[in-house]
Amino acid sequence: MTIKLERRRDWRTRLNAYLVEIKTAGIVWGAHDCAVGLAARAVEEMTGVDLATRWRGRYDSASSALRMMREDGFDDLEHLGRSLLPAVPACMGQIGDIALVPDETGIGALGIVIGDRIMVLNGTGIGTVDLLSASVVFRVG
Repeated sequence: MTIKLERRRDWRTRLNAYLVEIKTAGIVWGAHDCAVGLAARAVEEMTGVDLATRWRGRYDSASSALRMMREDGFDDLEHLGRSLLPAVPACMGQIGDIALVPDETGIGALGIVIGDRIMVLNGTGIGTVDLLSASVVFRVG
């Protein structure tokens, strides 16, 4: 069952301020990675709901993140995302939605839809990839 979220009236301002804040932040597994950092914090800024409370700080690498997801009953990041938010095809992604894109870990990476691009974390801060590179988009509000 997914969670019904409503975006705050000033969600765009809050989201933009958060993205500026993390512009040069590196990846810290379990604290500021694609899931509990970028995606969950963006959702919290837009809606006031923290979707990552139960996972934050419980892992410190890609392999321990995957192990934690599996211990919690999820096959992968897509399965976890679908348990929280409604999924739509990538072409239907709207600004502020969460996108799942393939990455070198095999787990995938979450990013924020910002139009026809997805903002993602990289080793030195944030970058973007094409919206249609997403395998699925999770609707936020």
